[in-house]
Order: sequence, then C-alpha cells, then structure tokens
Amino acid sequence: MAAFHITSLQDQIPPPLWSKLQQSPLSPKVGTAIAEIAEIYRLSGVPFFREYTDHSFQHSIEVFKTACELFAEDAIEVLPPDDLIFLLLASALHDSGLHVTEDVFLALTEQTNSVVATPVFDDKPWPELWNSFIAEAKRFSAKKIISLFGDSQPVQEPPRSAIDLSQRDRLLIGEFIRRHHPRYAHEFSLGTIPSASGRRLRPLRHFDDAARDVVGLIARSHGMSLRSTFNYLQSRYDIRDFNRLHIIYVMVALRIADYLQIQPARAPVLFDQIHKIRSPYSSGEWRVHQSIENITTSSLDPEAIFIAANPQSTHDFLKIERWFADFQRELDLSWAILGEVYGRFSQERFDKLRLKTRRIRSNIEDKVELQQRVKYVPDLIKFSVAEPELLKLLMGPLYGDNPLYGLRELTQNAVDSVRELEQLLKTGLLLDSDRGNAVADIEISLFEVAPWTFSICDRGTGMTLDIIKNYFLRAGASFRTSELWKKEFIDEAGKSTVARTGRFGVGALSAFLIGEQLKVYTRHYSDKSGFGFSFETKIDNEEIEVVTQRGPVGTSITVESDKDRINLIKEYIASKHESRSFYYILAKPSVTVNLIDQTKSTKLYSSKERKATCRALDMKV
Repeated sequence: MAAFHITSLQDQIPPPLWSKLQQSPLSPKVGTAIAEIAEIYRLSGVPFFREYTDHSFQHSIEVFKTACELFAEDAIEVLPPDDLIFLLLASALHDSGLHVTEDVFLALTEQTNSVVATPVFDDKPWPELWNSFIAEAKRFSAKKIISLFGDSQPVQEPPRSAIDLSQRDRLLIGEFIRRHHPRYAHEFSLGTIPSASGRRLRPLRHFDDAARDVVGLIARSHGMSLRSTFNYLQSRYDIRDFNRLHIIYVMVALRIADYLQIQPARAPVLFDQIHKIRSPYSSGEWRVHQSIENITTSSLDPEAIFIAANPQSTHDFLKIERWFADFQRELDLSWAILGEVYGRFSQERFDKLRLKTRRIRSNIEDKVELQQRVKYVPDLIKFSVAEPELLKLLMGPLYGDNPLYGLRELTQNAVDSVRELEQLLKTGLLLDSDRGNAVADIEISLFEVAPWTFSICDRGTGMTLDIIKNYFLRAGASFRTSELWKKEFIDEAGKSTVARTGRFGVGALSAFLIGEQLKVYTRHYSDKSGFGFSFETKIDNEEIEVVTQRGPVGTSITVESDKDRINLIKEYIASKHESRSFYYILAKPSVTVNLIDQTKSTKLYSSKERKATCRALDMKV
C-alpha cells in the first residue's frame, strides 16, 4: 500500500476539523479506502494524461485541504464529522477517471460491458459512449484536431490492444475520458468499474450502498450542474440533511476547492524541459498554472481570495481572465444554492453552512497598471463587425441585388434539407410516418396580388432553435459544417452521404434579395411535440421574437416582395419549364411552382410532369 495515512492530515487542516474527523466511527474504514485509492493512483501512471497538469493523489488531498480552509468559522461549529468523511472520500475519487489504465479502459469499453450504473443520469453503457465518440472524432474539425494533437492529421480509431496504442491514440482516449470522468468517479465509488483482471474495482467495499452512492455523487457533482442533482437526492435521500450529512454543502466545498487548484506546483517548469507537450490545449493549461505567483486570503477584503498572476502573453492573460470570471460565477451560484437549500433553517443552524469566500480579486484586474508591466496589450482584440451594416454591404458583392440569386439559394437549401430527410428515412433514423404530407417535396408560390409575396415550403429536416440562432441567422455559418450534421451525414471515409447543392452558408441573407420582410416557420424532425418555431424580421432588426407554433416537420419561408421582383422570378421559372431544370435534379425531390392572383391559382411549374432527363446546371443570368 501507499505511504499515505489519514493521520498525515493532522497538521494540515484546522484542529477543530481534525478532531471531528477522528470522532466519526467511519474513520477506520476511510483510512483503508484512502490508502487503496492512493496506491491505485500511484500504480496507474496516468497513461492517457501524461501531458496534463498534476492530477496525482496529492492533488486530491490538496482539494480536501483547500475545502477545509473554505469553511466559515461558524460552519465548522455545526459541521458533523461525516461531512468531512464524505468530503475526503469524494475529494480522493473526483479525478479517479484520469487514472484509468490501458487495460481498464479496454475492459470498460468492451462490447460485452452493458452496465449503466446510474440510469437517472446516463442512458448509454460505456461501449456505446465510446462508439459515439469515435464517430464524432472522425469528423472533428481541423481546429479541434490541432488543439488535441498539434497537427491536422485525420483521426483514426485506436487499436483494441494496449501494447499497440500510440501517443496519438492515448491523447484521443484521454479526450474521451476527460469528457466522462465525473461519471467514472461515481461508478468507481459504486464499484461497477471493471478491472484488468475481470473483477470490479471496489475501493469503498467496506461502506454500504447508500454511502458509496452519495460519495460517488459528490465526486461526480464537480463536473455537472449542482441543481441537476436535486431530484436524485430528493427521491433517494434528503437534499438538506441525510443522516446528519449535508450533501449539497459538501458538493459546494469540493467544486470551489477544485477550482482553486491552479498552483504553479501542478505544472513544474522542469517537466516541459524534458518532455515535449504536443497538445496545444495542455500546453495552454501549463502556462496558466505557471503564471500564478500567489494565492492568499490575507487581503483587506475578509471575504476575498486574492490571486497574483503574471501571464506572459495576451493568450495567457485572456485565459486567466476567463478563468477568474468563471470562478466568480461559480462562487455566486454556490452562495445562491446554499441560501436556497439551507438559508431559512436557522433553528437547525443549517444557515451557518457557509463559505469564507464570496469574491475573487487579482492584480490583473487593473489593465492600465498591468499594461505598464508587460509588453503585450492585455485586452481582447479581434475582427468585429457592425452586423446589419455588414449584411447590407455583403448583398451587392455577393448577388448584385438580383432576386434570382435569392430564388437559387432558398431552393438549393430546401433541396438539401429534403435530401437529408430522405437519407434519414433510408437509414432508419426516421420513420415515414414522421414526415408531413404534401403535394410536392418543395412548393414555391408567387402571389401576384398586393402585397406581392414569394414563399417556399419544403418537407425537409426543419430547424431546431440552435440551428436558427447559430446557422440560419448567421451569415457564413453553414450548419453543414457543424459536428452534428457531420455525425449524421458524413461517413467514416469523410464523404457526404447526401448530394449537396447549397454552397455559400448565407442562411436568411439571400431571402432579402427578394424582399425586405421575412417570415419563417420551421419544425425539426426530432421534435415530437407537434410544435415548431416561427418569427418575422427585417435585415436590420436588433432583436427577433421567436414563438412556438403548431405545424408539420419542414420549413416555410415567406417574403414580402414587389411586382418587379415577383415578375422577374415568374419569367425565369416559365423560361425553364420546357428546357432545363433550375437548381435541382430531375423530379427528385419534386418541386411545384404555383402562380396565385386574386381569382385563381395556376401551376406554373411541376418537376413531376417533366419527362426530360437533364442534369442540374448552375444558374446563369
């Protein structure tokens, strides 16, 4: 066993807390469990995280010690011994996932491992999680690949043999484990993680089921929203007081203490003199830790932690500045939750369960003073735009104010969406019954009556709110470059499984070539509620109100136009009726164009009625 013994904490935590720790009848069990965990960590060699800052067992103990220093004095008075016991165990386990060995990883992701230990939080066993990750990783953007490996070589699935794993394979597996290490900590505590020998790793085997679950949940909570644990706790234990254990308070102490582990000792300078850190992400983390010069509570503000930092570049400064902002938000949220859970229970003295610290302060807050000490400018400087003005400037160079280009872009986007839905039907990811009924896959209507209007409706995939916000309304941001789209429509060879016609990623911008007022309805195929989203906007609106609206899967775009532009579109479509197809291929997907005036509706174009077998051609006007 490792040399660690619980008595080594005697001189490292406040004396009142050491006395409480000794008082718990669980102390002997804790000593045995902690020693075993320490030995597992020592033997692991962190094969997937060699470039990370220190996550050794000593880091876990530092988290516990820091948490003890965060307790308010009146909190220490009412703190029961088991709060410390569970905090110590959870601190020891919270980064256990980073100590996974090659053989444990292979056993964990072996297809025969169907265990889902905590179905309230997880819906997939580890092999399925791994397969989904590999499918995503093969479609990583160049930026993501460079951040992980320092080069742009495509991702390959690692071999299922420990001896054959390359350093690149280890970095990739490390990214997978990093994402899911909070879950691993919970399952490690429960004793459901398979070992290299086929048995289960059970470091808390001397504790009962409830204790193992609670310890694991506290360890897990550092990587999830605190409020997302409330329902689980209320259904199984007690969110406020479970056998004199204050679970939420312990969770808060752990997550704040873990945030504070940015000491330079976790990134020793000598390491990167004898090891080349290949991952740009890891390299950035090392520089941040090495930039921290001092952390102290000895400031004029009794509720503040003061952190002295000396970042050597704008990149490092901005990273530290973001870390400070994140930490302050975490403090604010933690205080709010402590007040919500314990604040009104003064009779039980739960209102004493508070932290010493409310605020973070730093020497880099004063950018004017910092600028005098460093050569770089400590500020975020990047390309930016005045969005409505830029959109208007783009219209002329891109399209020359020709409404036919708007017709082309909207039609091509509709075609792509319909083809994607057809692909989902072929692969079984969608049932035909989920698709709406319509005369044609794409229906275009031209209204020759005031207000002169253009509309295009498709039976395609539709859009989620995220797609609307981050792609459709954002010029230059094509959803078909996103990880979500690639996961569904890019095969493992990196080739699209659907033929694509849209090219420019201009979203709603092209519709404004047809008119100034835009109305959109859309419902994504994944939405089973029967409701989609709708909104109306002009190009220079500062904000857009999106509302829910019942309707079919697909997208409908209506543009208020004028007589000249509607007539130009009508004449163009009529000229193509007997000759060549415009913007789509043959009769698949089917397209119908209706001409509507005050008295009747006339079918101007129908791809189903055409017998020609021509190929789609780029529009030339």
